[in-house]
Amino acid sequence: MAAAGKGKSLRRLQPDTMRPQKIRLNVEDDVQIVTVRKTLKVTKPRFDASLVYLTRKFMDLVKTAPDGVLDLNEVATTLGVRKRRVYDITNVLDGIHLIQKRSKNLIQWVGSDLDHVAGKAPEQQKLRDELSDLSAMEEALDELIKDCAHQLFELTDDKENAKLAYVTYQDIHSIQAFQEQIVIAIKAPEETKLEVPAPKENCIEVRIKSTKGPIDVYLCEVEQEKPGAKTFEDMGTLTSETKSTGALDEEPREKASSAWEAAVTDSQLEQGAVEQTPREAVNSPTLEVFKKSLRTSHSSLEKMPRRARVTPKERVAQFGKDKFHTDGSVLFCTACSKAVDHVRKQTIVEHVESAKHKQNEKRQREDAETAGPLATLKKQCTVTVPFQSSTVAKDHCDTVTLDFFRMCLKADFPLHKMDLPVVRDFLSKHIKGGSAIPKSNKFYSHLPALFEEEKQRLINDFEGNFIAVIADETADFQNRPVFNILFQVLKVRPPKHADIPAPQLVKTVCLGKVNHATISQALISCMVEFSIPLERILTFVTDSTSYMVKAWNDVLRNLWLNCVHICCYAHIVALAGNTWRDAFKQVDHLVALMKSLLANAPGCRARFLRYLKEQSVDSPTLPPKPVVTRWNTWFNCVKYHAQHYQLYHGFVEYERTEQGDASVLQELANLLAVEDLHTDLKYIAENCGRLVTALNILESQKRQIHKVYNTVLDLISWLEHLASSTDNAKGSTAAQSTADKLRQYNVKSKQPAIDFLRAVRALDPKQIGAVYTDYETVKPELKLSSECNMEWPVYLGLVKDGFVDVEDPIQFWMAVEDHVPNLAKYAVVLLQLTVNSVGVERSFSKLEILFSAQHQSLKEENVAGILQLYFNNPD
Repeated sequence: MAAAGKGKSLRRLQPDTMRPQKIRLNVEDDVQIVTVRKTLKVTKPRFDASLVYLTRKFMDLVKTAPDGVLDLNEVATTLGVRKRRVYDITNVLDGIHLIQKRSKNLIQWVGSDLDHVAGKAPEQQKLRDELSDLSAMEEALDELIKDCAHQLFELTDDKENAKLAYVTYQDIHSIQAFQEQIVIAIKAPEETKLEVPAPKENCIEVRIKSTKGPIDVYLCEVEQEKPGAKTFEDMGTLTSETKSTGALDEEPREKASSAWEAAVTDSQLEQGAVEQTPREAVNSPTLEVFKKSLRTSHSSLEKMPRRARVTPKERVAQFGKDKFHTDGSVLFCTACSKAVDHVRKQTIVEHVESAKHKQNEKRQREDAETAGPLATLKKQCTVTVPFQSSTVAKDHCDTVTLDFFRMCLKADFPLHKMDLPVVRDFLSKHIKGGSAIPKSNKFYSHLPALFEEEKQRLINDFEGNFIAVIADETADFQNRPVFNILFQVLKVRPPKHADIPAPQLVKTVCLGKVNHATISQALISCMVEFSIPLERILTFVTDSTSYMVKAWNDVLRNLWLNCVHICCYAHIVALAGNTWRDAFKQVDHLVALMKSLLANAPGCRARFLRYLKEQSVDSPTLPPKPVVTRWNTWFNCVKYHAQHYQLYHGFVEYERTEQGDASVLQELANLLAVEDLHTDLKYIAENCGRLVTALNILESQKRQIHKVYNTVLDLISWLEHLASSTDNAKGSTAAQSTADKLRQYNVKSKQPAIDFLRAVRALDPKQIGAVYTDYETVKPELKLSSECNMEWPVYLGLVKDGFVDVEDPIQFWMAVEDHVPNLAKYAVVLLQLTVNSVGVERSFSKLEILFSAQHQSLKEENVAGILQLYFNNPD
């Protein structure tokens, strides 16, 4: 909008200019679009001046130069750039020994033959295509592997499939690769280890180890059954016993104190006999199966066993619950408190009939009669059972602790208050397991798990989306520089509400020094840590400090090629608004005195509210607290004082009479006697509305990026008009000073994103008629892809014919996505961008609340992690 001249009133735009008529979209009708191009001065796109572009042009000149010799003065003239830009290119090429300097302004190419390199381009392209095909094939195979693994997991995880998890002899017989071969089938519990040492001259050795149960080994030859051959039903199975984990009897039993070694030889296979030799067990039971040779001439055993394995639970039911019990995997004798082999029934019978068992059973009955009927009988179990119970209890305790910590975060409950006696008593008395919740000093051992969980959540949230970076620096209570980095996630499918995506705090860095180098290093390392593709960073929002601007100009703009640097307009307007405080010093002094009087005096605040109520003020409230980092609070406070000014004389006199003549009350009484004070209060209250409204728009969390440029221009025009039309000298000075400062920041050198903010208005269908529609002007600033070239006229046609009357332009783009899919994707993402650093200021406020001089013992990583958790969980 054009600024209004002095003495002239502002002209409101006509309704038909700002809001076109509603239309009915009919995609079946033929629409003829007429594009009217205006002659505008088009600035050179940023890419045309980039180092990459200039290097390509430089190489084109090298190719055409005789003997590869170039005059740098002629190169600078041809490329239309300063000579130092040419030096940037030659210094790099000289450093990698591709050129050499013949004199001050002459260089010569000494690298490979450029024509030879160019001739290899088709071959290189072919290799790239093959690599792309292989990558696509690899991705397809990975997907198939994942799908197979998922299907196998579903099959094995289904309890209904457990009873079908077996292989029959006929299944093995049907495998063609096993025909006329000797097959050894092994049935073993989980975590069984199988080792095959180096084969000897006439035998192959197989070693099987298990600590969780017996091992069954079945030997069969998959060939035609021969007459007289014995089956496995005739021979039994080769079974190794596991060492009992319960208490052993004083009289060692053969199978509890030793493991079995089964030696299978050719002659024994022919005879159908298996020799078993006991040996001393070392650490775990071992089954060693020896086979001299694997020839196919043996008369083998063809049938696999068909009987089912007896479980410990079935043995308990068979012999009685009063004699035996089980923990699910091991059978225990209740009287003897020892493990018993449950596989062979004869072993159990022999144990029951042994003298030792009968003696223990008798002693058990006597102890039961002495203890009475209510006594609980202690039962033996495996060592792993109590360990598992302990592990489950610890896991539950950790889960409760982490959940409680998350609750504290969401409720904004300070951790140090966990140590208060009243909190500890309440947890122990009313919450089951509440005493297990640790105190604040022990909470920190659980923090790494929460930090890693939050980091993984952020990485998943950022993946595949565009990013806006918001960053700022402040000083903590120890005057150390703290640098906060926030990411705003920009999704192609945003939520329907009008709020912009809330920025997420991703990194808090304690800087040793504050300069453009440390700022750049912190930002680049953060991008690497969170795996952010550089081409997906769209905006970099900061304040206008020199080190931020230098970090962008010298480092970041060369890395983030699709990014735009936005200096926070809300911060700029707030700084410009401080001129009102300088111009109206008496009003500013009144604001400070009232804050000093009421801030730290609860009794005075109560008397102030009671006094207002006695003066017939409806719903009396305290004045807003002016805070420097809350940019509208000073103006809101002035409006409050202007409204209640007539009551201040009486209240001050009442306080001086009842509470004594304090220095603050004396200053207030003298200040209230100034004649111009009330006039100045009324002037500011009546004329600060436009400034406050602009600040609200610029610091809003709503989608306002398409309104920013017009808001600033309108504010400047209004301030200039106010300065020329008011009779208040101080008001005129304040308005003109504010307008001048805003104009200083409304140029490219102070606001790098000024062209971007001007161009983004074209994505608002309500403004497209009032702003330029030249696509060649909009495209380089918004960095639209070539896919949008054909869709821009369609968009203009849709707006010309009418559009749905919606306040949020994103809803418009989502409605016309079918007509302009590529342009709609860009528009939806760009219209979500934030243009202020309010999120960083909020994180600094949270930092000040959480960490003060009373929390100096916290480590830096814990400070950063806890702040991240508190800030990113506002609910």
